[in-house]
Amino acid sequence: GKARLWEVRVQIRFKREVQASQLRVGTSPWERVPLSMAQVAAHRAIIKLMGPAMRGFYNSPGDEPKGRDPDDIEPPITSICVTESDQHIVTPTSEEAPDLLSPSFPTYGKRKTADRSGYRNYLRDLSIRPGETHTFAFWGPARFVNLIDWQMSGLPMMRALSLDTLNGPPPLVLAMYILEAGQLDARGREETRHLPPRIKTICRVCGWPSTHPPPPPRLAQLRAHAAETKLAAEVAAGTLAGEDDSVPETRVTVAS
Repeated sequence: GKARLWEVRVQIRFKREVQASQLRVGTSPWERVPLSMAQVAAHRAIIKLMGPAMRGFYNSPGDEPKGRDPDDIEPPITSICVTESDQHIVTPTSEEAPDLLSPSFPTYGKRKTADRSGYRNYLRDLSIRPGETHTFAFWGPARFVNLIDWQMSGLPMMRALSLDTLNGPPPLVLAMYILEAGQLDARGREETRHLPPRIKTICRVCGWPSTHPPPPPRLAQLRAHAAETKLAAEVAAGTLAGEDDSVPETRVTVAS
């Protein structure tokens, strides 16, 4: 089969009902950096190449924030809906969810390769009920994104690109979020940007390869942020959960 350079596995249990079609996994830079024309062109080329293969694939360099209302500023984001995941496992409330690192993990649940259209339709219509544990695995983009070498390669008619061109310098921020429906404008057109009021973040994890660490000032900033929010300790424990009933329990594993 095709080389799989990495795989992301996410395990989640919601406390309220959520439609799988609203659930997305995305990556973004730590902060938006000004983009050159070449970088904008690279974003457009990637959308053109990857869009048809991954339905619902979304990529935006973000909005220029100067002089705009914070709620009207789209952050830079690349994301896909979980309907484009590669494997899905549902565990009823009374049963134990699979170990994300189990050698038998690839044999569990449903895989997109068995029936791509049927798999997409199944997840598109799926309602995730409270108490159920849902596990998603993603590896489709791995053949194009080499996280260890920090570059994109293998895209037709494109030379290898440093991820700095698209993401900026490390870290890469991985997030799972619910995307609510966009509001209609005066002409009845629905907002398509992934604006802050539409996004309910479930979890965010920062990462980078050891060969391409963040610059020292950025690393110091990340450590200070982790200390303030205690996010690092919660992710290390494998759970992001709170007293609020809307906060789901989440586990994330990235293997390469």
